Amino acid sequence: MCALSKKLTRLAVPALAISMMLLSACVSSQTATHYKETHNLQRLQVVFLDEQSLSETYEAQYGRQATRITMKAGLPSSISRVKAFYDFVTHTIYCNKWDFENCGHELHHALLGRFHAEHG
Repeated sequence: MCALSKKLTRLAVPALAISMMLLSACVSSQTATHYKETHNLQRLQVVFLDEQSLSETYEAQYGRQATRITMKAGLPSSISRVKAFYDFVTHTIYCNKWDFENCGHELHHALLGRFHAEHG
């Protein structure tokens, strides 16, 4: 490779990288979606409970077990339990105090309603 070709290659690689970054910035700014939603809840109650009390409250309110064991081929394959729930009738979120993920999920139910299939 001649000296001029090596210099061009050394200049072309950074120039190509910068061009690609600028192009991707243009593309991402054109496809970015901005939105703002405002929700105002007139009535919302939040009840923080320990795990045992949460399970007991759920079972008393819905008449179903808060813990479910899934069986495959006659053997237990997974155990799931209710970690939080939103009561649509009383507009109440039940969750553990520092469980931001599940409390937040239930807050979305309070704001947006039912957005996934109910488990029977």
